[in-house]
Amino acid sequence: MATAAGYPPALSRRSEISLNRICSPRFAAAVCLLTLGWLVAAASTGAAPRVRNVLIVSLDGFRPDGISLKRTPTLVRLLARGAGTLRARTVLPSVTLVGHTSMLTGVEPEVHGFTWNGETRLRPLRVPTIFKMAAREGLSCGMVVCKKRFFQLVSDGEETEILHPGWTAGKIVSVAIPYLKEKQPRLCLVHLTDADSSGHKHGFMSQEYLKALTRTDQELGRLLKGLDAAGMADDTLVIVTADHGGKGKRHGRGIDEDVLIPWIVSGPGVKRRHSIDRDVSVKDTAATALWVLGLPVPDRMTGRPVIEAFAK
Repeated sequence: MATAAGYPPALSRRSEISLNRICSPRFAAAVCLLTLGWLVAAASTGAAPRVRNVLIVSLDGFRPDGISLKRTPTLVRLLARGAGTLRARTVLPSVTLVGHTSMLTGVEPEVHGFTWNGETRLRPLRVPTIFKMAAREGLSCGMVVCKKRFFQLVSDGEETEILHPGWTAGKIVSVAIPYLKEKQPRLCLVHLTDADSSGHKHGFMSQEYLKALTRTDQELGRLLKGLDAAGMADDTLVIVTADHGGKGKRHGRGIDEDVLIPWIVSGPGVKRRHSIDRDVSVKDTAATALWVLGLPVPDRMTGRPVIEAFAK
C-alpha cells in the first residue's frame, strides 16, 4: 500500500477476516468498492507539484542492469538529483508497440487492444493516449520517434505532432532539440532505440550493446542540455524509462531480463536521491504525467501516479 499522504493504512489480514465474518457479502462488497473508489480519487486528485511540461524519454530495449557511473553517467546523475527504480516492470508481451501503448495509455494490452508489434494498425486503439487527452485540454503535444509504428498511436485528426527523422539516437536528438525550443510542447515523447537495435544484432548485454547504452546515455545528456537551452528545464518533469529489456538477441517473454526496466523521474517537486520502494509499472508513466499536468487520471487506468517520488 502506498504511503503518500491521503492514503488509508492497509487492512491487516486479521481485520480482513473479521470484516468478512461480521458483514454480509453484499455489504462487504459495497465497502470494498467504496474504499477502492476512495483510493482512486486520492491518487488522482492529490496535491501534485506545479509542473508546466512533461518530457518522457523512452530508451527502447534498455536493460537497467546496464546502468553504471562509467557507462551511463547521465542516467546516474538523474538518479542522484531525482527519484527512481531499476526494477520497474513492463507489460506482456514485452515488445515495443505493446509496451509503449501501455506506457502512454496507462492500461494493460488486453484493454488498449494493441497486441501486435508491426507497422500496420490491425484495429483502432480502444482507449485514448495521454497525448489525445492532453490535446483535448488545449495542451500542445508532440513525439520524436525512431520507429514508424508509433504513428499507429495517433488517430486521424488528432492534434499531436509526430516526427520520424531517422533511426539513431543522434538523429532523433538533433531534431528533438530545435523542436523543443521552437514548439515548447507541454507533453512530449522522445524515443531512442540504439540499445534495442544493438541487442537484436549483437545480443543484449554484449560489448556492442553496452556501447550502445553509452551512446544513448550521451544523446540523453545532449537532449537535457537542449531542454535547458530552450528555457524549459526549470518547469519540466522528465521521466526516463523503457519499453522492455532483452536476453540473447530477442525479447517478448516474461523473464526478468525482458520485463525489468528503469523508471527515473527528475524535475520540480521530485525528491532527490530517492529510491522508489513501491512496485512501478510502465503503465504508471501515463498516470504520473497526467497527474503532474493537473489533468484527471481516468478510473480505467490501472497505472497510478508514482506519488512516492515527490516531496509532500
